[in-house]
Amino acid sequence: MKQRWPGSLFYLVVAAVWWHAAGRLGAETLTFDEVLVQALGQSWDIRIAKADLAVSAHRHEEALARWYPSLSLRAYNGYETIAGQQADPVVVVGDAVSAASRSVYQHSLIAGARFLLYDFGVRERSIALARREVRIRRLALDQRQLDVKNQVLDAYTASLALCLQVAASRRETDLRKEIFRLAELLWQAGILGRYRVEQAGLKLAQAIGRQDSLSTRLSASLARISYLTGSTLTAEGTDLADLAEPPPAPRQVPDAGLLPGVKALANQIAVKQEELAIARRQMLPRVLLQSQYRIFGRDQSRLERSLGDWSRRDATIAVVAEWEFFSGFADVAKLRRLEEEIRRAVLEKQQRQAELEAQIASLYSSSRHHDRQNRALRQRREQIQDNRASLDRLDLEQAMDRIGVLEQDIALSADELEVRLQRIEKAAAAYRLFFFDQGQQHEHGADGA
Repeated sequence: MKQRWPGSLFYLVVAAVWWHAAGRLGAETLTFDEVLVQALGQSWDIRIAKADLAVSAHRHEEALARWYPSLSLRAYNGYETIAGQQADPVVVVGDAVSAASRSVYQHSLIAGARFLLYDFGVRERSIALARREVRIRRLALDQRQLDVKNQVLDAYTASLALCLQVAASRRETDLRKEIFRLAELLWQAGILGRYRVEQAGLKLAQAIGRQDSLSTRLSASLARISYLTGSTLTAEGTDLADLAEPPPAPRQVPDAGLLPGVKALANQIAVKQEELAIARRQMLPRVLLQSQYRIFGRDQSRLERSLGDWSRRDATIAVVAEWEFFSGFADVAKLRRLEEEIRRAVLEKQQRQAELEAQIASLYSSSRHHDRQNRALRQRREQIQDNRASLDRLDLEQAMDRIGVLEQDIALSADELEVRLQRIEKAAAAYRLFFFDQGQQHEHGADGA
């Protein structure tokens, strides 16, 4: 008489999967559009880009101030001691000059004005440079929004794929549990050997391990979405809806040169060229208009009396030419540095544009075959559904036949999962191409280089 194989292994395995069998009642179902809206509103990168845009706008206002004169007011108060007798003493109070023959309290009040008349275009180019910086920040904001869309798409599709894999793994675990139970019954009846039962238990344990691993990966992937949206998502309390039908492919391949990131690099080149032109003009003279209105007062014995004396006054106006014709070759070194920075910026733009052109070409080529691929996937999905319907119609009472049906069910589930994962991959490529097409059209009003 064959010794009965203890069923403790079965009960141990079943106990390990009880928590996987818990229902997901009350789980929140999120769509891609909902996650995208939340991420665009929450994104730190977008908020920082908006702050950078505001900073650049204020810098432009600072540059515009060069068209206005600068006004200043200075007051001096002091006591001058004259040692001995001097034939023609001169007393200097700040920038003011007055004659004094003896020790006195004295003060001055000077109002000055200064205005740039001509600097060979440095002022105009500085303002244009600040205006272009604003344009670059606008393009940077557009690029950040495009980046966030792609980040959300990557995180959502990865999490959605893991959700489907976890669900498929959970179903496989349930089926493996049933196969193990039937195998134990057949072993007890002497139909199956102990090795077949142990193999069924091993496959069940492997299914549980895969489910645990996939659940851990899903939690990590949902944590990425939580960071992007600012909300807390858990694997137990979150369901992700399938991606909606992607938008149709654009009629023309999106131009990588019109994407905000590439246009920002083109504007960076223009900025360096403006800086080079400014540096060259700064080596030339500049002409200014200066004027001063000065009031002097003094008293030999008391400070308060000197403060009440406003009788001496004068005014000056002058045209001043300034030219720093030698600065230790610093200006020449600056010109060479800017020329090298321009060459580097050109290479960086060409590299980025080439990378985007290759990526867009791949996505566009894939989208052109999207309909044919969809038809193939649809036919495969219909075949899987027909096979599953055939399995459901089977009413098998024999345990051996039932085990075979369950194994086929597991295989069909794997095929079905593969089809759905392929659909997610194709839809993600179509969405990414759509984002690129949007990116070349939406620039917040920023002009090109």
